[in-house]
Amino acid sequence: MANGKWQTANCRNTYELSEYKQVKQALRDKLIDHKAYIHKYGQDMPEIRNWRWGQPQAKATARGKA
Repeated sequence: MANGKWQTANCRNTYELSEYKQVKQALRDKLIDHKAYIHKYGQDMPEIRNWRWGQPQAKATARGKA
């Protein structure tokens, strides 16, 4: 199923659809920032480079919740 149809079929209401779009855009923006950082510094951003399994989240998630 096409991405747009999936998103519409799986979102129960307009709030959920809006939240989905905001999270999706935040992820796209982060990928753009990450690519620019790699181009400038030649390595991953510190939050990626220093990431380890099992570490607690230091920042809030894309939805603004811890």
